[in-house]
Amino acid sequence: MIFPSAGPGHDTPTRTVKHGVPAKPPATPPASASVIPSDPVPNTEDATSGAPLNGGIRYAWTVNLAGNTSASFDGATGAWGWDEDGDDGTSLGRTEAATWVALDLKSPSRLTIRIERKPQAIDIRALFPGDTAGSNLRPAFTLLKGWDSDGGDEATFSNRGNVAWAADTDYLDHVESSTEVAEGTFELDAGLYTVVLGGNSTSLIPEERQGYGARLTSVSLERAPVLTYKGGKNQVTSRPALKLSGRAGAPGDITTLRIFHHGKTRVVGVNGSSWSAIIKGLEFGKNTIWITPVSKYGTVFPAQRVKFTRK
Repeated sequence: MIFPSAGPGHDTPTRTVKHGVPAKPPATPPASASVIPSDPVPNTEDATSGAPLNGGIRYAWTVNLAGNTSASFDGATGAWGWDEDGDDGTSLGRTEAATWVALDLKSPSRLTIRIERKPQAIDIRALFPGDTAGSNLRPAFTLLKGWDSDGGDEATFSNRGNVAWAADTDYLDHVESSTEVAEGTFELDAGLYTVVLGGNSTSLIPEERQGYGARLTSVSLERAPVLTYKGGKNQVTSRPALKLSGRAGAPGDITTLRIFHHGKTRVVGVNGSSWSAIIKGLEFGKNTIWITPVSKYGTVFPAQRVKFTRK
């Protein structure tokens, strides 16, 4: 399943043609998110017992989330998956009954995680294919930093702290709910995260697996950089070539610039925040050059226009 949505840099000027040569750079494809119903590092298991031998957490989903995108998925999870019994405040969840999500957050973002009850969700682990899960989920989730992709697991996990057997992860926060929705928003750096979701049922007797819907939404914390140009954005020359230089944002934030001129794009590296490029083939009269900054996270920001007049 793929859920595309808009991201930064997508108001880059569209392509127009003048005398057969594009006058503006081609539009950048929209950023997107992807949801893959599998473990990014599949486990090896004991052939007889099915117990995990290596591979760490057995993730049900892998989510790749760029800035300003969202991803949704649904399924069935354990009614006691996040909290292993009907008592409020229990600090353990059931590892196999919970649902584990491997999240790759592509840029610094304000991330909102929403888990809600979903009637008629298909339970792929049901005895009979196509059977639906229950519709009484009381959702909860824990957010961990990192992925755990080595070693085995244990029957239970800490739902309000570090998971002892998942040494490659660190606890960040958790959200539990007494209603049909659990939702939280977090400011996070780019990187790998684990979301473990499940039921927080108050029932004192076992319940069937429950249907859930999950939605992860990112709002990029990156901002379009300020580009400065030695000599300004409107320059006059008598030569067919000119050196263009300047600064691009804070040091290290912008790694490359795409320079578009005469229908062609070339990539120039940024050293710290400084950059320079020789612009050749200037025609008599007005010449337009488009400068598109790209961040260290791969975010493509809107192009800026520089004008040269050759006399």
